[in-house]
Amino acid sequence: MACSARGWDWALPLESGRPGKANFRVLPWSILAFWQWPSLSNLTPAIKWWRGNRLIYPVRLIFAKQTAYCLPFFLTMWPRRTLPSIFLTSYLFGLSATHTAVHDDCFVPNHNLRVTIREVNFGCETRQSLVVNGTSPGPVIRLLPGARTWIRVYNDISDQNLTMHWHGLTQRMAPFADGTPQASQWPIPPGHFFDYEVATEPGDAGTYFYHSHVAMQATTCSGPVVVDDCSACPFNYDDERILYFQDYLRVSDKEMAEDVQAVPYIWPGETDGIVLNGRSVPIGNKAARGPSGQKGVFGGGHASSPGGNPSPGVKQITNEEGCTLPVIDVEPGKTYRFRIAGATSLSLLSMAIEDHAGFTVIQADGMQYLRPVDTRDLQLGPGQRFDVLFRAKTMDELAADGNKTTYYLQFETRSRPEQLRGYAVIRYDDNVAVPEEPAVSPVDLPADPNGWLEYTFEPLSGFVAPTAAEVTRRITLEVVQLKDNVTGRQIWQLSGITWTEESYKVPLLVDIYQRGTDAMPNYTVAKGNKGWDPQTGSFPIKLGEVVELVIQNTGTISSIAGFVEAHPFHVHSQHVFDIGGGPGVYDADANNAKIDSLGYKPTLRDTTMLYRYQDTVYPGQAAGWRAWRLKATAPGVWMVHCHILTHMAMGMQAIFVVGDASDIMDIAPSDVAGYLDYGGSVYGNSTFAPSPNEYFSDVADKCGVYAQSEDGGQPSRSNTTSGYNSTSEYSDSTSDNNSTTEDEPETDEPVPSMSESSTKSLSTSEPDHDLKVGHDDSSSTTKYHATADSSPTLAGHAEQTPSGTPETASDSEDADREPAVGYPAETTGYDSSVDDYPATDSAPAASAIPEPVYEGPPPNEEHAGHGEHPIYQGHAGSKGGPFYGGHPVHQDRPFRKDDPISEDVPSYGKNTVDKGEHWGAGGGRREQPKRPWEFGEHY
Repeated sequence: MACSARGWDWALPLESGRPGKANFRVLPWSILAFWQWPSLSNLTPAIKWWRGNRLIYPVRLIFAKQTAYCLPFFLTMWPRRTLPSIFLTSYLFGLSATHTAVHDDCFVPNHNLRVTIREVNFGCETRQSLVVNGTSPGPVIRLLPGARTWIRVYNDISDQNLTMHWHGLTQRMAPFADGTPQASQWPIPPGHFFDYEVATEPGDAGTYFYHSHVAMQATTCSGPVVVDDCSACPFNYDDERILYFQDYLRVSDKEMAEDVQAVPYIWPGETDGIVLNGRSVPIGNKAARGPSGQKGVFGGGHASSPGGNPSPGVKQITNEEGCTLPVIDVEPGKTYRFRIAGATSLSLLSMAIEDHAGFTVIQADGMQYLRPVDTRDLQLGPGQRFDVLFRAKTMDELAADGNKTTYYLQFETRSRPEQLRGYAVIRYDDNVAVPEEPAVSPVDLPADPNGWLEYTFEPLSGFVAPTAAEVTRRITLEVVQLKDNVTGRQIWQLSGITWTEESYKVPLLVDIYQRGTDAMPNYTVAKGNKGWDPQTGSFPIKLGEVVELVIQNTGTISSIAGFVEAHPFHVHSQHVFDIGGGPGVYDADANNAKIDSLGYKPTLRDTTMLYRYQDTVYPGQAAGWRAWRLKATAPGVWMVHCHILTHMAMGMQAIFVVGDASDIMDIAPSDVAGYLDYGGSVYGNSTFAPSPNEYFSDVADKCGVYAQSEDGGQPSRSNTTSGYNSTSEYSDSTSDNNSTTEDEPETDEPVPSMSESSTKSLSTSEPDHDLKVGHDDSSSTTKYHATADSSPTLAGHAEQTPSGTPETASDSEDADREPAVGYPAETTGYDSSVDDYPATDSAPAASAIPEPVYEGPPPNEEHAGHGEHPIYQGHAGSKGGPFYGGHPVHQDRPFRKDDPISEDVPSYGKNTVDKGEHWGAGGGRREQPKRPWEFGEHY
């Protein structure tokens, strides 16, 4: 498809002066600007009503950095004296920033990720797995802070949908770019791609990762993300290494998904091995001695110290043969920043390094730097990330050890029925061979993981957690495993509701854009129903509310009666302040008193552990809690869920709707249409250029991005975004035997012309951009000292001024668009040869607990299996309506600061279960009809 510029018959484009900046066009509209002056707050209800009824449309005014609303032209003919003075009207033209642009051959994404399926060698064994650009894990994506980045994700899997979630980069992506299928977006159909728009803030520095959010795909479909510092890092180090942990599971993704949804239930089993940087020694294998020269420099090549002289690193691992241990190469006397990411699908890990002092933790889950915490052993749960400083031994210390050059990093699983141990090698000389695994474990790791460094991590600077006095509402998510009486499946519930990708026929965010307030959850009804609205199956929160979110663990009601599991809980949308955890039932007064007595200052997190404080309790008995605090600032549809993939597939997920319809619907109808259908016009393929909404603006150069670029302030090549993909500190990256096929390009290589995409081979040796980011020697800071510029921000979305080329696809081009439905048989330009996916101490012992009879009440005959509403229909114990009964959806008054704390909390009792209230009426969800985009098998 040729690169071409298009104009409009009815609009005059006004080009801005620099590439990457927003373009404007004059439209026959009049601007209604709502400046949110305190004296004009009484107009808020009118604005919301007009907007909810599609009479006004929002735009972003770059020059004013405010939200404005466009009135249809005919409304401006009212006598001016009847309009308030804030109506900035014009009888001829108004100025609107363009939102939608065609991403054709002129557009070059900052990063490209192609997801395929292949037989992957993890060292000792192979497994058919989803890979990103040819490997698992996929390549490192490095992002500049305070800049917008476009990441193109290709779904080259023949029979599966795909999304990509930017784990931990909360509230930093455009509304439909969070990567949560059926919550915030339709998934990417096979043979299509989607351009994700991610905007970082200056305070987002840290370690994150990307992963698919569909079914069990994140087992292998993931890779690291690093956001660089806006100013000098408050800690000095000489180089970096990424330690990326995954689980190795011999059972396929498809089999796991089928097993946990089978009747009777089949547990797919514990992990078979721990993968570190693409290499694993699974159960039944023994690591042999490996060759010298094997490089362990994944993610290296970056320093914060002046003159740090980092060694060349690689941005992509190789999945090589050879049953040898993973290697981390270091140099004597240097201080390293280890970016440790927990991309495991099941395993909670404990780890330590042989004969070393340990780690200094400086970040947990990115964003805020911490007051440094020294620890000999580190704990890492699924979804968590820790940035630590590791001080390598000096030459003298190595000599005192007998000139030893290799030490073991030992890691073990915790809080699972079976414990697994693995090793990696910390090597001081890459000319030395990789040793075989030790005969005796060199490190004794703590057996009890509960409460690891609880009430310890505190921010070095930045935001302060809301106090207990500021809390206005408390929502308790009660974690329960039980049998669904309708389907017969084993499911997980959160406060009586279970949510999976099959729960909605239409993504909830899409539904809100299509139906407005009619698709919104009822706040008043939700407050009387453990926090969630029965009509939509979601938890509403008002903007500005200070919420205490408590996750309460309980003993299972079915399966192994009273069994307790640990859960790593992850929150989308915005980081939360973690205010602690403990055994039993959450006691707010006791926890607040503990925080006060310790003088503890909570830090921002996005994934924390709900620990397993005891093996068994009575069925339904409270068994531990985790508590968060947040002020709701990010409108949208977001998720809170356990990050164990099998638990997610069994329903341990909750949908939160923050704000009302007018807060959420801030993209004009003409610009949002392509997101509202599966395979809509925002999903491109080999013959069709997508037309996404360009939500963020890169006008504000928040961290001096242009000043740091070699070309004097403009992004390289034809890319019109200010994103960033890699620095020249990387050596030539490697991928799958140093070669790249057409469907597995390196992440940072430009995309070929769409017309050439089926024939052009991509080189992998050069980065897509010439943009460099370095540390000015004069701006370095003393170790353990925070600069004013390093304070993170948590102010919601970045400035959302739109930018990009104001082009829309013509009708003739739309006629040529490939349909997504019926894929892949009905499409062209797609390689159909891609392989198909293969096939408490006082608690009683589990054996002493009789098999429970709590099978739940029979479904309510009137409402069970109701087929009208898209979510799993017809809970028993009904209170009327499709869920609990036809409550009229309405918008309540705004939240007020003097409102009392509202508690959406279930009750707990030892060995007592209220079969209606505790079970959320126990009716479960009926089987859904096939959705239009389900082709063949879902997985």
